[in-house]
Amino acid sequence: MAALAWLAAALATLHAELAAPAAAALWVAAGGVLVVATRRGVRRSTWWAVLAVCLAAAAAVCTHVAVAEPARAAARGLEISGGRALVVEVTAVGKIERGATGWRFDATLDRAWLGARTGEPESFGAGVPVLVRIDEASPELDLGARLRMRATAWHADAGERAVLVIDAMADPEILSEPPGVLAVASALRRGLVASAASLPQPGGGLIAGLAVGDTSAVEPELDAAMKTSSLSHLTAVSGANCALVVAIAFGVAALLRAPRRIRVASGLGALVAFVILVSPEPSVVRAAAMAAIAMLGLLLGRPGAGLSLLTTAVVVLLIVDPWLALSLGFALSVAATGALLVGAGPLADGLSRWMPQPLALAISVPLAAQLACGPLLVLIAPQVSVFGVVANILAAPAAPAGTVVGLAACLTAGVPLLGSGLVAVAWLPAAWIAGTADTFATLPGSVVAWQEGPLGFLALAVLGAAVAAVIAPVPARVRGIGVLVLAAAVGVGVALGPVREAITRAETPTGWAIVACDVGQGDAVLVRSAGQIALIDTGPAPEPLAQCLDRLGIDRIDLLVLTHFDLDHRGGVDAVRGRIGTVLHGPPGGDDDAALLAGLEASGARSITAVRGMTGALGGARWRALWPRADTPPGNDASVVVEVIGGGVPTALFLGDLSEAGQQAMASGAVLRTRYDVVKVAHHGSADQSASLYTRLRPRLALVTVGENDYGHPRAETLQMLTALGARVARTDHEGMIAAWTDDAGLRLWHELVSGARVLRALVSGAMGRLAGMSPAPRRSSSRGGTGRTASAILQISWRAPQPAPIVLVSGPEEVCAERAIAGIRDFLRAEDESLEVSDLRADDYASGSLLGLTSPSLFGEPRLVRVSGVEKCSDTFLTEALAYLEAPQDGATVVLRHTGSSVRGKKLLDAIRAGTGGGVEIACPAVKRDSDRFDFAAGEFQAARKRIAPVALRALVGAFSDDLTELAAACQQLIADVPGDITEQVVERYYGGRVETSAFTVADTAIAGRYGDALVALRHALASGADPVPLVAAIASKLRTMARVAGARESSSALAARLGMKDWQVDRARRDLTGWNEASLGMAIQAAARADAEVKGASRDPVFAVERLVTVIATRAPFGG
Repeated sequence: MAALAWLAAALATLHAELAAPAAAALWVAAGGVLVVATRRGVRRSTWWAVLAVCLAAAAAVCTHVAVAEPARAAARGLEISGGRALVVEVTAVGKIERGATGWRFDATLDRAWLGARTGEPESFGAGVPVLVRIDEASPELDLGARLRMRATAWHADAGERAVLVIDAMADPEILSEPPGVLAVASALRRGLVASAASLPQPGGGLIAGLAVGDTSAVEPELDAAMKTSSLSHLTAVSGANCALVVAIAFGVAALLRAPRRIRVASGLGALVAFVILVSPEPSVVRAAAMAAIAMLGLLLGRPGAGLSLLTTAVVVLLIVDPWLALSLGFALSVAATGALLVGAGPLADGLSRWMPQPLALAISVPLAAQLACGPLLVLIAPQVSVFGVVANILAAPAAPAGTVVGLAACLTAGVPLLGSGLVAVAWLPAAWIAGTADTFATLPGSVVAWQEGPLGFLALAVLGAAVAAVIAPVPARVRGIGVLVLAAAVGVGVALGPVREAITRAETPTGWAIVACDVGQGDAVLVRSAGQIALIDTGPAPEPLAQCLDRLGIDRIDLLVLTHFDLDHRGGVDAVRGRIGTVLHGPPGGDDDAALLAGLEASGARSITAVRGMTGALGGARWRALWPRADTPPGNDASVVVEVIGGGVPTALFLGDLSEAGQQAMASGAVLRTRYDVVKVAHHGSADQSASLYTRLRPRLALVTVGENDYGHPRAETLQMLTALGARVARTDHEGMIAAWTDDAGLRLWHELVSGARVLRALVSGAMGRLAGMSPAPRRSSSRGGTGRTASAILQISWRAPQPAPIVLVSGPEEVCAERAIAGIRDFLRAEDESLEVSDLRADDYASGSLLGLTSPSLFGEPRLVRVSGVEKCSDTFLTEALAYLEAPQDGATVVLRHTGSSVRGKKLLDAIRAGTGGGVEIACPAVKRDSDRFDFAAGEFQAARKRIAPVALRALVGAFSDDLTELAAACQQLIADVPGDITEQVVERYYGGRVETSAFTVADTAIAGRYGDALVALRHALASGADPVPLVAAIASKLRTMARVAGARESSSALAARLGMKDWQVDRARRDLTGWNEASLGMAIQAAARADAEVKGASRDPVFAVERLVTVIATRAPFGG
C-alpha cells in the first residue's frame, strides 16, 4: 500500500496536469475492486479488499495534487521570466536556516505584485508553497512571521513542494511577527541561543542545535565535520529527539503511577509541545509521526506491528503532503525508522557472537541506520563516512544528555542562575559531540569518495546488504554470497582507489591552460601560462581543492583571485594558505572578510582590491579586471570579472557570480572581445543571466562550475541559451575536472568523466574533442505582429548594445539610432584590433565585385568592416552579389547593411538574412515619432550613462526637442557630460529654458494647476523668447486631451495605460492634473482650446490674445470675463 501511494505521489507531483484524471480513474478502480471483494463466493476476498485500499490511497494522493494544482498553476503563471522584479507577501512556515549565501526558509505565497506595488495584486488564498532566500535575517523573522519584500523569482523543478524560488532584492519588511504560541516558542529558542553565545566554541553553538534544532550558531567548520563523521542528524529534529521527549514524559507519568491513558496523554502532550517549541515545520511534524510509530512498535514488542504502523503513517503523510514522495529527507526518515524496527535486532544477535550483548546492541542501532540510509545519502553527497558508526557510538551517550539538559535550559532561559547554569551543563555533552566530530573528520581516510547517482545508490545498497548478510543470523548460503560480494568490493575498491588514482594522474593532460576543479557547488578555476598559476576562487571547502591541486602537481599559486566572499568561493582558502603570491579580491563586506584577508597577508600574500581597469601579467599571458568599479557595494554583483589573453591561454572571461543586472552594468563600460574561447558562466548557471552579454561574448566553451545543490543550478533555460549560441557547455557536476587548452588543431577539451551521469571513471583516456570553428547557432525570435515582416530566425539586438557578426542588418527609418549602432560596431572592432580596415559602399551606386574585393583577406590579415548604405534602393548587381556573399561570408570580415525600410527593394536579401543565411544579426531602428517613444529614447540615454534624471526634468527635456531627435540626443549627451550630479528640472531649465516647447509645457502645467499668475508670467516669457502661439496652444491642448481620456477611469494605471497606448507615468501625471477639475470645467477648457487653436491658425487677428484668453479660462476654471 505504501509503495503504491509513494509511486502515485511521485508521478502526480511530477506531472500535476495528469493528477485529476488519474485520481478519477483510481477512485473508479478502487470502487470496482471493492465491489468484487464484497461479493459472496469470491475467492481471496481479503486480497481484493487490500487492493481496493491501495488504490484508494493512491487516488487520495492524486486528489490532493489535483485540488492544489489550480493555485500552484496560478503562481507558475506569474510573468517572472528574465528576472522580472515583483513585490511579494509571504508567511514563513519553515525554519530560518543559513545557506551558503545568506538565509533561506519555506513559506507560503499570499500575494504578489508584478513590478512596483501598484494595482491589484495576485492573491493565492491559503497560500502557495515557495522557497525564500534572503541575504540577512533579522531577529524578528521566525516561523509564522508575515513579510513583504521586493524580489525576483524562478520556477522550481517539477515535483518540488515549492512552486517558486524567491530571491529577495533587499531586506524584507516584517509585516507581523509570529503569533501566539509561535511567538513564545521563538522567544525561547532565541533565549537559548543568546545564553549559549558566551560559552566556548564550537560546543556553545551546538547546544541549541541538539536541543531544538536551531543551527544558526553552529560554525561552518563544525557543520562540515559533523557531516563528514555522520553526526549531522544530531542537529536535526529527528525521530530520536521526539522519541526521547515522549519517553521522558511517559516515564515521569509512570513513576507517578498514573493510569495508562494518562501516560499516553502526557506523552502526546509533551510531543505536541516539543513540536511547537522547535517549530512545527513539515520535517519536524514528519519526525514526530515517525517517533510515535517507532515508540509504539517497541512498546508493543512486535516489530511486525511497528512495520504495519509505519506503512500506515507513510500513506497518511503522503496523502497530507504528496510532495514528500520526492524528498530525500522523508525517504531517510522512513529508512531509518524501518531499519530500527526490523534491522537492529538481527544485527545485534549476529554481533553478540563476537562481543557482549550490550555492546552489540549499541553498535547495531547506528549500524542499521547507516546501512539503510547510506545509499540515500550518496544521492546527496557522493561519499561514505568510514568512521560514522564509531562516531555515533561515542556520541550516543552525550546526545540524550545534551538534548534533555538543553531543553531544560531553553525553557528556563529567563530564570536567573538556573537558566545559565543549565546551559553551562549542556555545554559539556555538546563539546563532547563537537570534539568527536572534529576528531573523526580530521582522521586520514575519514570519507571515501563514492560513485554518485543511481549506480552509486545501487552499489552501496548491495554492499550494505552483503554486510548485513555476513553479520546477521542467516542461512549459510546467504552468508557465503555476502562474503563473495564483500571480497569483490575490496577488489574493486583497490582497482578504483590507488590503481585508478595512478591511471587518472597519468591521463590528465600535461599541456592544460585552464582547469575547472570539481569542488562541488562552488568555483575553483586554474589558469596557467609559462609555469605561473592563477587560481580564481577556492570552492566551498579545502579538501576538494587540495585534491585537485595535488593531482595537477601545483604547490604555488602566483595569483589568487577571490571574486567575492561567499563561502562557495572562499571556503577552500586554507588549502592554499601560505602558498600565495598575490591576492586580487573584490570589496570585503564585513569583519569576517577583512579577517580572511588579514590572515592571508600574515601568511605572506600581498592583497590588492580589484578595480576595473587593473591589468597584470601571468607568465606570458595578460589579465585585465573588467569589474567592479571602486564604488560597487560588496556582494555577488561586485564579483571580480577577469579577462585572460595570450601566453598560450585560450581567450577567457570569468564572470564570478554576477546577476543579470551586474552583467549588464559590467558590459556597459567594458571593452570586450568579439569572441571568447572560454567563458566561465556566472553564478553556477543560475537563471539570472544576461542573454545579450553571452551573445556578445560568443563563447566556444561555456564552463559551468556546479555541484549538488537545491537552488536548481544550472537552470535549463541558461543551458538552452548557451547551446543556442553554439557553445559547448561543460559542467563539473557531470564531467568532473575539466581542462582546456589550444594547439595547432584549435581549442581542445578534456574532461575527467566519460558520461553526464558519472557512471564510470575514465580509466584509460580522457575524452577529447575538437572545439575549433564553432559558430553561434541562430536564435529564434518572434515576428512583430502587424508589420508584415517575415519571421526572423536570427538574433535581434538593441542598437544601444551593437555586436559584430559576419552580417549585421541595420533596419528601420530612425537614422540617429542607426548611426549609433554602426558607429558602435566600428568602435567595438577597433578596440579589438586597431588595424581594422573600414570601407564604405553604396548599394544604389555599386560597381560589380566591390563587396567581395573589400571583404577578402589582405596580405597581413587585418580585420575588415564594410558599411553598405542605401540597401532599400540597391541595384540588381549588388542584390545578386550580396545574396551570393551570404552563402560564404569571408572570415574576419563584418558587413553592415543599412536598410531604411522606405521601400520593398532588397526584400529578398532581407528575407535571406532573417532566415539565418550568413550567420547574421539584426539591429532594428524603428521610427521615434510619439512623445512616449522620445521619452523612452531620452531615458535610455541617461540609463546607459548610469546618470539619474528627475522624471519632471526628463519630460521637460523631451518637450524642448519634440521635433528633432538628433538635437534631443545631443542635448542628452551634453547634460551627461556637463552635469556632475543628478539632473533636475532646474538644470534643464537653465540649459534649455529658452526653447519654445519647454515654455509651452511650463505654461500648460501652471495653468492646469490653477496658478494663474505663474501661468501668465510663463506665457509672457515664452512669447518674449520668440515662441509661436500655435505650438503653445498645441501643448496645452495635448495635456487637456490626455486628462479627458483618463478622467473617470477606475482601472489601475498599468491596465489603463495598456488600453490607451500610454505610459504608466503619463496616466499617473494626468490623474494628478485632474485634481480640482470636474466634467463641466474640463469640457469648458477643451472648448476654449479648440477655439484658441482655430484663432491662432488664422481665425483671429490677434493670436497672442487668443492664447492669453485660453490660459485665463484654464487657470481660473471659469469663462473668460466671467
